[in-house]
Amino acid sequence: MEDDQDPAVAVVQRLQQRYPAVECRLYIGGKQGVVNPMVYNMAPAYDAAKYDIVWISTSRIKGLDIVSYSANHRHY
Repeated sequence: MEDDQDPAVAVVQRLQQRYPAVECRLYIGGKQGVVNPMVYNMAPAYDAAKYDIVWISTSRIKGLDIVSYSANHRHY
């Protein structure tokens, strides 16, 4: 979220209360020096990622089901 006045903050907080067993963090504010607004807002969460694979989903990205399946069924 860009700032704490975004109406979506309350939605996320309600979901966090409703599903306390789900690990979830809300990041407010971006990362200085990032020009793209979407990446600016995602950068703090990306920096704090717990795992080495980060899945980003947006309505502007189109993909085949096999991409999602492949990413979720990798063997290391």
